[in-house]
Amino acid sequence: MGFYFFGGVGGFYFEPSAFSRLSYDPSIYANADFTPTDYSRKIKLRKLHTEGQGLEDDPAGFEAGKTYRPFSICFPMGFGIEKALNNDMGLKLEAGFRYTMTDYIDDVSHSYYDRDAIEAEYGNMAASMSGTWSGDVWVYGGYAPDGDFPERLLSCT
Repeated sequence: MGFYFFGGVGGFYFEPSAFSRLSYDPSIYANADFTPTDYSRKIKLRKLHTEGQGLEDDPAGFEAGKTYRPFSICFPMGFGIEKALNNDMGLKLEAGFRYTMTDYIDDVSHSYYDRDAIEAEYGNMAASMSGTWSGDVWVYGGYAPDGDFPERLLSCT
């Protein structure tokens, strides 16, 4: 039985999107109080500036009209355990994590800009798509057979 660790550096492209919720109650800030009217329309969120990017007093500090880039870097890391079952086969269990250099992968953050200001600058769709919330956890796990399997075990017939 053996233990192992891994790590690295990577790059990725992301384009957050959501299904539209075309109307909302601006006096209520929680996503649960949105009035969904059309779930069939998928909207790309980056161009809507839903977190107030590029507005006056933008907490992220973007220039006027600018938003985040759709590319970022990540640092994958994890650990695993492997066990040889015999000379030809083994089993692995692994867990991995991705530390990213952006908070915009899903266009969800911990603080939100004033919806009225977003609506005034970018329109009703941007305001209605802003302020949704979910937690961010990027973890994966898996298992894999390892080794040289006899042909009879790999055939589908």
